[in-house]
Amino acid sequence: MNTKQDIIDLQRRNPALKIKGLTTPADPAGPGKGDPVTRTKKTYRSALPWDNNLYDSRTEALYAEHLESMKRELDILDWRYDVINLRLADRTFYKPDFLVISNSTRIEVHEVKGFMRDDANVKLKTAASLFPWFAFYLVRRIKGTWQITRVGK
Repeated sequence: MNTKQDIIDLQRRNPALKIKGLTTPADPAGPGKGDPVTRTKKTYRSALPWDNNLYDSRTEALYAEHLESMKRELDILDWRYDVINLRLADRTFYKPDFLVISNSTRIEVHEVKGFMRDDANVKLKTAASLFPWFAFYLVRRIKGTWQITRVGK
């Protein structure tokens, strides 16, 4: 009896062999596709020695370091990564990257993007209009400097 691992090994030895419904990391069915058991998501860690968060991008890890330096300099009170999920509609949610507490105790939502896709832009603008008690910001790193733009009002 062949197990799934035996079939995967057979397919790796014979790359021309395609078995319907089976994909391997060596032969993904497209970008971001593949066997969910063996597929791994690339994560990044900040240089902060106490920070145990794994960030989705290098830019997010760098921004965490930037926020921590702002906290040390008393420019902000505190920050957290990936802690809230905002419901925009039925089965539609927006999970912002950073929640920042400003010195005026205003809650700010910071979304870090290296590249902005249309769906992410729509979700960010929709969240800003549905939750006006938060201040929403789009954060980008351009030529080594942080560009922070207010979204909405």
